Amino acid sequence: MLRFHLMNVTALVWLATSSGLVAREYVVEASAKPGGDGSSAAPFVRIQEALDLAGAGDTVRVKPGMYRERVRFKHSGTPTQPVVLQGEPGAVIDGSEAWTGAWEPAPGWPEGVWRAKPPVEPAYVAVDGKYLHAFLVHNLATQEQHIDENYKGRKLPRTPQEVFAQGAPFAGWKIVRGTWCFHEGWLYGKLDGGDFGARKASIAPADSACVAIEGADYAVVRGLSLRHAWEGVSLVRTAGSVVEGCTVGPTARGIRLDYGARGCVVRCCEVTCPAIFEWSSESNTIEWEDLYWLNKVVGSMNMRTLSALNAGPGNIIAYNVVHDAYQGIEDKEDKSVLSKAEQAELGDGPTSVGLEVHHNTMRNIWAYGLGPNGSSVNQRWHHNLIVEAGEGMRIKKPKTGPLYIYRNAIRNRNGRTYWWYAAKDDPATAAILFYHNTLAGPGRAVYMAHAALETTPRGLMFGNILLMNQFWHQKQDPRRCAWEPWQCDGNLLWSSVQKEAEQRSAYNAHGVSLPDGKLPYDERFAPLADSPAIDAAPDAEKILERLRAAKWPVPESGSLPGLERAAGKGFDLGAVESDPEGMLPPEFTALGVPEGMKVGVGE
Repeated sequence: MLRFHLMNVTALVWLATSSGLVAREYVVEASAKPGGDGSSAAPFVRIQEALDLAGAGDTVRVKPGMYRERVRFKHSGTPTQPVVLQGEPGAVIDGSEAWTGAWEPAPGWPEGVWRAKPPVEPAYVAVDGKYLHAFLVHNLATQEQHIDENYKGRKLPRTPQEVFAQGAPFAGWKIVRGTWCFHEGWLYGKLDGGDFGARKASIAPADSACVAIEGADYAVVRGLSLRHAWEGVSLVRTAGSVVEGCTVGPTARGIRLDYGARGCVVRCCEVTCPAIFEWSSESNTIEWEDLYWLNKVVGSMNMRTLSALNAGPGNIIAYNVVHDAYQGIEDKEDKSVLSKAEQAELGDGPTSVGLEVHHNTMRNIWAYGLGPNGSSVNQRWHHNLIVEAGEGMRIKKPKTGPLYIYRNAIRNRNGRTYWWYAAKDDPATAAILFYHNTLAGPGRAVYMAHAALETTPRGLMFGNILLMNQFWHQKQDPRRCAWEPWQCDGNLLWSSVQKEAEQRSAYNAHGVSLPDGKLPYDERFAPLADSPAIDAAPDAEKILERLRAAKWPVPESGSLPGLERAAGKGFDLGAVESDPEGMLPPEFTALGVPEGMKVGVGE
């Protein structure tokens, strides 16, 4: 059983206000009679009724049951007296439309295509409780600009009818098992080998959230199951709000920290988005290309499970479990999606300053487990576990830095483990410090895509265990290799990879090699007794002095994050110390979501 222990968790009971007003509790019960006053004797029947009244220090307690609504906080709390939305076990918010589709075979369309007239234009569709990916009709005409040479010679569908007849470009319906589109007021859908019209479908419009914290500060969402909406929880223009102990999914997006979200915390949540396609961690090119085509080439967008998009400073994402989803945790800066007024208010400054992402577990993620893809100013991504992701981590165009990535463990049976991206027309100039991580599995430790010398950030890799088939891969012309801005020191590699690394100038000074096939750590990623990783890490203080002398944007005093132990004590290589006391909590060793997972909140 997995159990989370938290520090400084919001209390379950709020004290009276300093003005003498007693905090109130509003009760909501799905089976209650309409017209209640929110008391235990006469509960509200809808959650929004209670949230309309709840103010600082008040709690809305949701009894077990199904609540088909999308709710919004109306009032702010204070740092010591937040507004709390508390779900009891079995309390479920379903954000889908209350709609039973009158399905019919689509006349003149390929066999197996059904259609219905929905009450709203859907952006989210689930069938039998699983998310169904969509394609956008207008994207079919512009798909060439989003694909690469892998698609040469492939017959690309040009009309929605061709999509339903042909399926995905590579494998037809073998991997992409169903899809839908909204066209001329009709919802069209097809499931391979199934009768779409006989299935239970859930739909929701764009920008809908089961719970919206937008424009209200110090709000707490706790203990709820949230599903069947565009998003589980949206946090926009809010300070000090908390989402904890919730189960989210399926939704198109899980939990989003967006514009103006600052000092907020997302913790101890389980987020998932099981979808209708046949993907496994033993992925191959066909699976990758078909799912990429459906999701990004003709689809709507990335399905962000936990994300910080143009968020404010000081947010924390911690102790969450993300599984069976399109991607894991992402930070992204894209001010073009904001209104002109929001862009003017935000200015040219970086977003998500000081974001901390730690002690999260990700399993069975199709795209990437971790995605620090924004300005990356003083961000810390550490003590996360990724097991079976298409890419363990993608660092895409970090602009400012410093970005600290440390004490993460990534284990894949296939796929790239560490991806780097820097576009020629959008230079990434941040300083990246990647240290004391453990990466294991086939593929490349570093995959450099769309990069060139003038656009590649400064990178430092030291003290890592990198057990990959290849250390470095440069997608572009090797004569324009982006290796020079990087420094490496004291990493442990397979012996065959060490030979490759030695061909790089001044690579991996003080490094350690390991015979192929021999693992230097146990099932919890701690070094074995005879491992060459023990006490083999380079002197971090000397590295830090070197970086300061080179004018890297690193702390002017003290140690690097995660290496604050007493001076002179040696560190092991990799994510976990052989003596891990104080380094990692027990849940770090859990490879996935155990049955009967229990989330302890308020302890």
